[in-house]
Formats: sequence, C-alpha cells, structure tokens
Amino acid sequence: MKQKIAASAIAGIKDFAAAAASHAAEMKAWRAHMARVKQDEKNAVPIERRHVAYPRPRTHPLVERAVDEYDEVNFEIVDDGPTATEKLASRKMELIGEVSRLELAAVAAAVPIGKRRLYALRENDIRMEDAKRRAALLDAQKGFLSKITGISKTAEDIEAEVEKGRPAE
Repeated sequence: MKQKIAASAIAGIKDFAAAAASHAAEMKAWRAHMARVKQDEKNAVPIERRHVAYPRPRTHPLVERAVDEYDEVNFEIVDDGPTATEKLASRKMELIGEVSRLELAAVAAAVPIGKRRLYALRENDIRMEDAKRRAALLDAQKGFLSKITGISKTAEDIEAEVEKGRPAE
C-alpha cells in the first residue's frame, strides 16, 4: 500500500526520494544477509565461516515509512500546504492591513493629531445644528395651513434648505 507522506513533514529532509531509495537498497541487502545468517545456522556452518548478524538499518522514521514490506520505495507526497482559497484570503488580509496603515499615515500627515478632537467636536456641533434646522422644517410642514394647501417639501428640498441655512464659517 502506498504511504501518503505530507510535504510539510519532509521539508527538513534533504532529497527525500534519494534517501528512501538508499534505505530500500540497504534493507534489501540486510534481509539477504540475514537470510544467509539463518541458512548458515541451519546448515551448521563452522562459526569461523558463518555470516554474522548485524542490526537492521535505521534512518528517519518518515524515510522508513516510505519503504514497504518488500523493501521497495512506495510512497506518495501529499501537498498539505494552504489551498489557493486560503492563500488568497491571507493575501487579502495582508493588503487590507497595508492599506489601513497607509490610510492612518495619510490622515496623520493631513490632520495634526492635536486638532482631530477639535474637528470631531466641530463636526458634531454642525450635525446637531443641522438636525435642529431639519426638525424645525419638518414641524413647519405639520401645520394646519400646509395640510390644507397640500404643499409639502420633499426630503431633498429639506436637505437643500438645511445646507443653505448653514453659516459660512
């Protein structure tokens, strides 16, 4: 059965395929040698002419997994890295962050930090005055005379009057 090995797991192993092939060759040689050792013991070969057993070759566990029980290289590298969608989402977030930093830098260059609060307060005051003017115009439309004549202003007309009523400063 083909072993599926994650690409990220073998990133630290230099030339994984060559290491797996080398290990497979070592395993074949070891099994052949061990077969001769057993055969020598079975045939009662004199001890001075016998093949001597030695330990099984060992290497990185992932390289060992790449070699099957028949000492053949049998593996498939599976890409477990981020998908294209994940890469795109990551890149979008990087760009949004970069744009946000540039935007903050542009605002800091255009409006001094000490005056931002002042400008926010002034804008709030202007909006409050606009709301009062808008409410007054709407109250004027609720009168008895405007109901009889049927003349009422549209929202665009009211906004135009609110803007026109703003002081120049």
